[in-house]
Amino acid sequence: MAELAAKGARPWGCTMMITLGLLGYAATSALGATVTQAPEVSGPSPESTLNASTGAWTPASATARYTWFRCNDALGASCAGISEACGRVYFIQASDWDHWLFTRLTVTESTGQTASKDSNLVGAISPYVAPSTKQNTCVEVKQTGPGQGTFTSGTQTGAGTEPPPATTLSFIKPFPVIRIAGRFKGTRTTLTRVTVRTPRGTRVRIRCSGKGCAFKHKAVAAKLISLRSLRRTYRPKATIEIRVTKAKKIGKYTRVRTRRGKAPVRIDRCLKPGKSKPVRCPAG
Repeated sequence: MAELAAKGARPWGCTMMITLGLLGYAATSALGATVTQAPEVSGPSPESTLNASTGAWTPASATARYTWFRCNDALGASCAGISEACGRVYFIQASDWDHWLFTRLTVTESTGQTASKDSNLVGAISPYVAPSTKQNTCVEVKQTGPGQGTFTSGTQTGAGTEPPPATTLSFIKPFPVIRIAGRFKGTRTTLTRVTVRTPRGTRVRIRCSGKGCAFKHKAVAAKLISLRSLRRTYRPKATIEIRVTKAKKIGKYTRVRTRRGKAPVRIDRCLKPGKSKPVRCPAG
């Protein structure tokens, strides 16, 4: 009897192990990122914006990103990504006239798995819709805990649009690219990368104010600059301004301001020749 009992116990134990194995596999599979509801875009609003709903995804801890695209027709043909736009609110520009737009929700979970879904197409954007007075600025943030996370920015070309009158000036070519990355936690923001890529013959001026600055003013001239002196820890409200200029050319202005428990705010504008005040970039 004992022998039969022992033999009888063995198949039950194997079945239990297989069942637990299947449950473990199902639990592991469920961790993959999934977009369960695509975002929905509405607008244009009176403020000349397009607004995307949040959408829905699993797991809830996954990081979400909204990427905007501009298309040539209502069928979604010849669509191109808009590099400076990565949030739920999109500020309409003159370059959007007679085009259709949509956003793509992409979610990434902790293992790096991703999933995405596209929203509805909105358009054609009428020339009677005035361009927004604000520019799209893309700062990608990955939250790692309450009041802390990492950030990166640098896809902005700086060449925004503005309605006529058209300008006879030309941009610095290729237009400077400023990349900034780092991490934040509570009252501290640490910059781990600050680079300026600009053609020869330009001049780069940096101004830093607030707690954490290593200097107040600096001027350099180079093709690719890694500003190591800016790679340090700052307190809230520290402000870094970077100006890239060239004689008789439209230059680039970037301002970064640190915040408590949030990624810094970044603003990109243009500098007209001989002018110190940054302005919205003219069409070019």
